[in-house]
Amino acid sequence: LSDGLQGRPVIPVFWMATEDHDRAEIDHVWIDDHPLKWPGSAGGAVGRMPLEGIEPVVEQAIAMLGPGGHAGHVADLIRQSWRPEHTLAQATRSFTHALFGHFGLVCVDGDDPALKRQFAPVMARELIEQCTLPAVAQADAAMGDHYVHQAHARPINLFHLRPGQRARIVHEQDHYRVLNGGPHFTREELMAELDAHPESFSPNVLLRPLYQETVLPNVAYVGGGGELAYWAQLKAVFHTFDMPMPVVLLRTSAGFMSEKHLRQWNDLGLSPADLFAPPHELQSRVATKRVPFAVDMDKEVRVLHDLFNGLSQRVASADPGLQGAVEARRIRALKDMERLGMGLVRAARQREQTTMHRMDVIQQTFLPGGGLQERRESILPRLAAHGMEHLSFLLEQLDPLDGRFTVIEEP
Repeated sequence: LSDGLQGRPVIPVFWMATEDHDRAEIDHVWIDDHPLKWPGSAGGAVGRMPLEGIEPVVEQAIAMLGPGGHAGHVADLIRQSWRPEHTLAQATRSFTHALFGHFGLVCVDGDDPALKRQFAPVMARELIEQCTLPAVAQADAAMGDHYVHQAHARPINLFHLRPGQRARIVHEQDHYRVLNGGPHFTREELMAELDAHPESFSPNVLLRPLYQETVLPNVAYVGGGGELAYWAQLKAVFHTFDMPMPVVLLRTSAGFMSEKHLRQWNDLGLSPADLFAPPHELQSRVATKRVPFAVDMDKEVRVLHDLFNGLSQRVASADPGLQGAVEARRIRALKDMERLGMGLVRAARQREQTTMHRMDVIQQTFLPGGGLQERRESILPRLAAHGMEHLSFLLEQLDPLDGRFTVIEEP
């Protein structure tokens, strides 16, 4: 991108949503298809959570890395970042910088009083005018059914932060109230609180993009499909607050597949695109092609239609009132034929049970839990096996702005 802009630098930025999320979203990780959870119940902004008691979890994670030749280096990075004296924000920033800092990535922690002060005018307007809700409603109506609406707007789309709490702000008659036992404010008191402590206010998912663009106006926002769907709800919000909206770009996605699994998949006559097909439908399609008996019932269905068409013509000249009975029997016969066809498919799947199990294992490995690997699996075991140069390998394999899905074959 810098080359295309006559040498003006374009810098990749990772926005750390340290004041967002619920603990349940960030208290676990999957390593080699095994969950590992950080126990506890602390609430509030997750980035501020201290990592007290994290040491046993860190050692469990290191033990799960496997015997990779670079496991020691990865273990050192984990121990250096997730330290009990750190907050979750400090740990995440430290580790992200260790992985990607030499590529030029800049981490921005939004939970900062100086940055929040820049955003205070927008937050004040939201508190007083409550203008996000109608703007999002306008966008939702314009999008119709083209997108699944990702975020729900409220009358006030801000939270109030206090130790252990991140609670919504609501407007009630002549005052404002913070839910979950929080303080009450008059309008004047709330504006004074915002002016004195902007770090105590937190935008929700609909206002966070405006916060990002206030702090650091972007050339483009690069995100996944779900993120872009909710950015599509925000055009009217940016317009309402007189802010320019960045170009929104879909990032690429990828998944890893072993050489063995890819060979087995191809031997079944399947392509990588078939990995995303509904498992039951795909297995039925493969099974019915492999068995020695015919499963397709189209010929029999055509014979049935010919039979009942002839009967319908015969009774029409004799007693038109009998045509209803003919049609009822046609429908019944077709349903019976459909049930027979389904029975043949079940028989084919049962006969090819070993193949069906192999297909299930491959799809579950490639799409764990029915979702993308990138949404669940940790990269830590691959770094332990291949070292930090694995990140350079991925950069060579992937074009961030290529909308196609990439399947990366592994030994």
